[in-house]
Amino acid sequence: MVVECEDPEASAAFWSAALNYRITDRDETGVAIAGHPTAPTILLIANREAKKQASEDPLRPQPDRS
Repeated sequence: MVVECEDPEASAAFWSAALNYRITDRDETGVAIAGHPTAPTILLIANREAKKQASEDPLRPQPDRS
């Protein structure tokens, strides 16, 4: 899974703690985190112009509007 974000290091720290993942790789473009071998690897890629609209963030919990 690829996620564009403004700060890959901060995002990796947050999601690693939240998902019990670990940082597996990093370079100038971003950070990779992974958990259990059957779980998806997440690539947090730097994009300084990432959209900041909460409704478009698929990883942000949304209220149940039913």
